[in-house]
Amino acid sequence: VPLFVDNEDATSGHHKPTLHICKKTQQVTTSPPVKTTSTQPTTGGKPTATTVKQWYQRRVRASTTTPSTTSSTTTPSTTSSTTTPSTTSSTTTPTTSSSTSTTQAPQPKKCTKPVNGSRDVVPLSSLIKSAVFTEGYSGYENLDELIIGRTSTNPLRLSGLVFDLAEYSSRPLVEQVVVYESYLVLTVKPESEGTDEWKAQVTELYPLDRSFGNVITSTGQLTSEQNLGDKTGEFDPLNKEPTYDRGMSADFTETIREWISPYDSSDNKVNYGVALVNKYTDGSSEGTSAKDIRYYSFTNDSDVTEFIPYIDICYKIVDVPVCNETADFYEKTVEVTATTLLVHNDDKGYNNESLTIGKDVDGNVYRTVINFDVSSVIGSNFKYVEVNDGWIKLNYLKPSSTDNIRNGTFSFSVYKITTEWNEDTVSWDDIKTNYNSQPIGEAVVSEDQVGGTAIWINIADTLIDWAENGVTDNYGFVLIADDESTAGSVPLFVDNEDATSGHHKPTLHICKKTQQVTTSPPVKTTSTQPTTGGKPTATTVKQWYQRRVRGLRTKWEAPPSGSTLPIR
Repeated sequence: VPLFVDNEDATSGHHKPTLHICKKTQQVTTSPPVKTTSTQPTTGGKPTATTVKQWYQRRVRASTTTPSTTSSTTTPSTTSSTTTPSTTSSTTTPTTSSSTSTTQAPQPKKCTKPVNGSRDVVPLSSLIKSAVFTEGYSGYENLDELIIGRTSTNPLRLSGLVFDLAEYSSRPLVEQVVVYESYLVLTVKPESEGTDEWKAQVTELYPLDRSFGNVITSTGQLTSEQNLGDKTGEFDPLNKEPTYDRGMSADFTETIREWISPYDSSDNKVNYGVALVNKYTDGSSEGTSAKDIRYYSFTNDSDVTEFIPYIDICYKIVDVPVCNETADFYEKTVEVTATTLLVHNDDKGYNNESLTIGKDVDGNVYRTVINFDVSSVIGSNFKYVEVNDGWIKLNYLKPSSTDNIRNGTFSFSVYKITTEWNEDTVSWDDIKTNYNSQPIGEAVVSEDQVGGTAIWINIADTLIDWAENGVTDNYGFVLIADDESTAGSVPLFVDNEDATSGHHKPTLHICKKTQQVTTSPPVKTTSTQPTTGGKPTATTVKQWYQRRVRGLRTKWEAPPSGSTLPIR
């Protein structure tokens, strides 16, 4: 795309834009002049688009337009280049087809849609608005702008935003949304207030830990951990006071995953919104007075609806295995009892290490052994338990290295171990050949697998066999890469000793139904009358008790005339 000199370019030989008018003074008349309309530039004023989508197409997607062959400072062409001079351009005498220096406002970033995934733009809703909180004042204000910072005339302020994400966080049980990338896009206003000098500052993002109505605004509490979670992102610094409407973006991926967990929807936190908090780049305290920052918020004004905050979100919908509850099969979760990382040619195993399999970039080959105690689900009463499905669930962390990422998927299999082992002493050689040759389950890690997601390995056949015939050979499982000869990045999983927040230890999930137990009815006795000597006909005290004492719960019948009841 062609580059032009802007209004702040002071480079010698560069000329700022000018307007040239051919004018003739006319005779003054009493008729009023005709009012003209103005189309404001997209870089210094309000775009004429009236929707977020139109603004996005013009101001964000424009950054991906294919460069032309007339001018470029980064892509040399046949007519102009700062690195390859030609007969039609010069680095000292600019022409209309070349430029060596330009100043452009950075464009808001956009996420990249994953393969077989989707990309959406979620604008701030009119139903779930924004709020401005002021230190020392209870409650909050619903304004058409977001205000953050402290001025000489106003106390410290922060602003909150809540986006309606129910479409992504409240999916059917068999589906889950995995967010690959996301950005929050705001438009800063050239309307900062305050009598002090401008101070360079950054707008930081913090998930709110409470609803708008419960935010504590007491002095010293506004930005405390009572209101805010951990920082999850920030915008680029504003080193100079804004002088025009400028779109800005901040990575929102970590923030949105607070409300849309990549591992399991049961981990979704309540979406109370995100807080915008200022921080001075020179280290000054938040209580320092300066000019504030103001962003556009939700508004019904059609002239600025294109500036409404929005989220750019790229995601996939993945299938989640569930038990068939309509057939009375319910999921039982079994916690892991042991995991150990094994290394080829190493005489010991490793605990409290991320689990992995395969050959890494350094040539080390790994296997993982894992065990679960299923006795609480399939124990000695296995004959009365029916199982029809089940799987091992691992929490994927990340690739072991960003170098030599494997193309395509990384596949591995699960095998039953045939010998006892101890997680503190087991080594590669102990399990080297002590497992069944046929795998009982398989899984893959995709090339673009998101960190924090779940990997499910179905082992239904083994669990069904245990339910039918009893658990007689549960020595655990060994995870082995299908290709142990090719070096490259290997997947890392959470182990059984990892207590990091957001990390999930391996679990075993069993779809179980308890069968009804039937027994033969008791034999009915022929007499409940005592003998003439007063002794019960029952041969045991227990039987007599069952007949004589528990029988009192039924209708009372008088003894036969002339009989004698024993006295006890």
